[in-house]
Amino acid sequence: MGHIHIECLRDWLNSRRTTKENLTVKTYCWKALDCELCKTQFPDRISAENGKFIELVSYEKPDLEYFILESVTSQNIKIIHVIYMANRTMIKVGRGHDCEIRITDISVSRFHALFKKNSRGDFILEDNNSKFGTLSLVRRPVMLDKSCINYF
Repeated sequence: MGHIHIECLRDWLNSRRTTKENLTVKTYCWKALDCELCKTQFPDRISAENGKFIELVSYEKPDLEYFILESVTSQNIKIIHVIYMANRTMIKVGRGHDCEIRITDISVSRFHALFKKNSRGDFILEDNNSKFGTLSLVRRPVMLDKSCINYF
């Protein structure tokens, strides 16, 4: 078991994937990304010999305006939300049934936050005065508008 074909591993991991979908959001969930024998957790991606990365989990990405959210959990669960924004100006996030992006965690308010698209096509995350606030982990540099920064 020291060697495995990448495509075989990818197929096996994706066979453990469930999906939920509405008109705007497609949510992918992997309940356990670990080896059934030794219980070691698999990474999302591995490095190849050419210095590039190979994604082990896969999901569909729309051709037009979209963004991807990953829910960070303390358990060994991976949740990816692919949000399709074409012809949409805002998306509600929360644990309520009327939200397009549902996050079923007690720390998330029923109507927690909004994703908005402004006239320039930029996506904006706006907290809805939620009890615990809204946090984001950004994996790439993001330019911040000085008017949006609060100084303490």
